[in-house]
Amino acid sequence: MAPVHVISGNEPIVKMRATSERAKLVLGTERAINGAAAVRAPRSAIAGVLVIIAGLLPVILLARFITHDVADTDRYLATVKPLAKSR
Repeated sequence: MAPVHVISGNEPIVKMRATSERAKLVLGTERAINGAAAVRAPRSAIAGVLVIIAGLLPVILLARFITHDVADTDRYLATVKPLAKSR
């Protein structure tokens, strides 16, 4: 014979409390996830800026080298002249 389930007067309240506790757990998890996303956003921005700087740094250094060493003809000739005399 199958067990008979008797509904007591408190059963709906117990179910409601269990549902409420589950909802609190889910909301707490969502808040934790959103909090982690809020922490990740500044880190992602900083990482993006660092990647851009790392990409532009060689170009900036090359431009500075060309401007100060190669394009300055007098300074270039002063640097190379001793090499030409040694031959």
